Amino acid sequence: MTRHQLLRARFSGRTLGLLLSLGLLTAPAGAAVAEGVRPSGERLAGSVEPAAVAGVRVLGGGLLTLRGTSGLPRWTKDLRWVPPVGETPSWRIGAAEAVRIALGAEPPGIRGPGAPALGGERAVPAVLPLGETGVPLWIVHLPPLLPLVYNPVFYVEARHGRVLHQENRVWTAGRVKVFRGNPIATPEPVEVELSNLDSREPGSHLVGPLVRSFNCPDRHELFDVNYLGARAEVHLCSEVHLAKADAQGDFLYDETSPNEAEDLFAESHMFYHVNYAYDRFRAFGFDTLRQVPLRAVVNFRIPDVLGAFSPDGELQPFDNAFFLPAADLAGVIVRDEDSIVFGQGTRVDFAYDADVIYHEFTHAVVDTEARLWMTALDQWGVSVAPGSLHEGYADFFAATFTGDPAVGEYAGSGLLEEGGPIRDISGEATCPGSLIGEVHEDGLPWSGALWEIRSLLLADGVASDDIAAAVFAGIQALPEDAGYEIATEVTLAALAASLGEPVAARAREVFARRGVLDCARIFLVTSKPLMYLPGKSAWNLENYVPGVFQFRLTPELAHGRAVVEFLLPAPGLALLGGGEAKPLLLVKAGEEPLVMTYRLVDGDPRTLPNADRMAVVEDLDAGSGRYPHRMRGVVRFTPGQQTVHVMIANRGDGEAYLEDIVLRTEEDPDNPWIPPEDAGAADVGVRDGGAGGDAGGLTDAGPAADVEEPVDEGGTSRDTGTGRADGGTLDQGAAPADQGSDAGGPPVDPDADDDAADGCSCRLPAGDPSAGARWGLLGLVLLGLGRARSR
Repeated sequence: MTRHQLLRARFSGRTLGLLLSLGLLTAPAGAAVAEGVRPSGERLAGSVEPAAVAGVRVLGGGLLTLRGTSGLPRWTKDLRWVPPVGETPSWRIGAAEAVRIALGAEPPGIRGPGAPALGGERAVPAVLPLGETGVPLWIVHLPPLLPLVYNPVFYVEARHGRVLHQENRVWTAGRVKVFRGNPIATPEPVEVELSNLDSREPGSHLVGPLVRSFNCPDRHELFDVNYLGARAEVHLCSEVHLAKADAQGDFLYDETSPNEAEDLFAESHMFYHVNYAYDRFRAFGFDTLRQVPLRAVVNFRIPDVLGAFSPDGELQPFDNAFFLPAADLAGVIVRDEDSIVFGQGTRVDFAYDADVIYHEFTHAVVDTEARLWMTALDQWGVSVAPGSLHEGYADFFAATFTGDPAVGEYAGSGLLEEGGPIRDISGEATCPGSLIGEVHEDGLPWSGALWEIRSLLLADGVASDDIAAAVFAGIQALPEDAGYEIATEVTLAALAASLGEPVAARAREVFARRGVLDCARIFLVTSKPLMYLPGKSAWNLENYVPGVFQFRLTPELAHGRAVVEFLLPAPGLALLGGGEAKPLLLVKAGEEPLVMTYRLVDGDPRTLPNADRMAVVEDLDAGSGRYPHRMRGVVRFTPGQQTVHVMIANRGDGEAYLEDIVLRTEEDPDNPWIPPEDAGAADVGVRDGGAGGDAGGLTDAGPAADVEEPVDEGGTSRDTGTGRADGGTLDQGAAPADQGSDAGGPPVDPDADDDAADGCSCRLPAGDPSAGARWGLLGLVLLGLGRARSR
């Protein structure tokens, strides 16, 4: 499998377990710093003070601060959102109802509204600064599905019960023998001292105050999965301590075959490198993870499909590693610790790769300090920048600890047919040109910029730890919805405050060349081999979800229409993000690009772009059982325009990766330009809204106040059942069964964050056991393993 095939398999579900979600780096650990470097710079500490409305936290933004060793602010930026005077959010539904709505919004066959609660459900109030007045929310955390890759978080709008947003937050002493890097970069194991070990008594295990190292042998145990109201006994590996100290208190295990299922070398290798990473971050000013000790699991495998419910079934390799935040799994496995889990792969053992360990540990650090989201909404549409920063930081610190920018030589040798690294952060990735909407790939402009800055400053005699400490301080001051621009600004402020303005000036030049200083997500190309299209399963806006990117076209003067063609994969079945994608084209003629605003219309959040026109997209292979389908959309604009901006949006539930996108402009003899009487205002009359037809009003190139919604493929407006006359698309979110059952203000501590231990814990009636449901559950688990957004 090639690297590009890995990208295409990311959402295809065809290649189980082969995930792009590897945050990998391999090379000798601990690059030496040249002698004679300048003294260490000042260590800074960052912080974010969120805004609050009626005592409830506002998501995103906040008062960002960098403080020096004196405690005085060295840099501040106020991004706190303030609602209009007199506007106070109202929580019409309560926490218990929000949990019930979230359960009902999960894909069929997971839990459903009749499933029993497991004791880990909780709902915490928050305000999303969407539109002018903000949206009151319940942030609902549901227990993860098995100890694997499904850790769901739902944003339930607290007035009407719409599931507005959902994410799968799985980011995919004695002596010991270890690889300094990995079996490829540093093939000879060396003996090193263990630190942070509770005991060196003979027979003691790899347990310390910061980390506990577990193996995962197959003891043919069945774990009671209390889902669907049935006792689904699932065959899983057992997380236990196997490695033991010898008579001298050492753990001198030798490496084994890389596909040995239950070796002890991996367990001791993991313990050493996690503690090494901990020590490195503590030198930058980091304290501890949000929860300690960290649970580190090696030799993890997944059940065989045919033997999943039998203790005699076989466990299969798992080609991945991921970070899983803590949660209580009740009858399955108690996850009261953050975890990093490393698979025993088909050809390689992921725990043998020190840079993989450093990458996943960095995810735990970033999750503790910044809690970056996966996606956010901004003026350009759906932004994956928060998740991309998460990945970029993980790559950068792993590379800093190993001294090598090559990403995944060892893991790549087990996943890629041609071998070699999966990523290399020493490349020339830029924003937006290198972006595709996938967080690992889109992290490369950020990690690449940081690595280039580090290389330049090292050559000038700046100490590696000083550079890394400034970058780490910037993480501490990031809001949870951070994009490249604010990450750049805070990093430059930290470099200037700790290492001086000349250092920051050099870094600014790199950031500017990489495009992250001001990354408008506008492609200046007419083709793209691969591009992410978000769906309403990610951001459930009333009318449609904007895309991640737009294209800027320069047509010839006579042209009057834009044609967009691409391939659409089969509708996905995903733990989050499944369903059908329904692409939609937006067009804006003139130099001004498409800009998204988000407003509440009759209480429903809607996308309101400054588009001139919109059109549905025709499926040229409709009715065909073979995928991908060829899609074609045509949207008209004013003939004679020299610049046109086009975006592919989505009014369907499903997210997808579009392939082989091609755009062109051509003459349109059926579209002679006749200016409307009221030029500049949207003409809301639908002209010819059949499949592939123009569904927007005929307007000039000026900004439109709003654009008429497209009709359904049948050519008629969809009845929403609400009595509205605008023909908006049907709400895809889950409606509450009893909106006013426990109405009122938030019944929890308003100072608690969205991961507070208190909040709602609601028991629901049990459903009927079903053998079919058990198989459906297993299918979703296995498919989720192949498509999870793991780190």
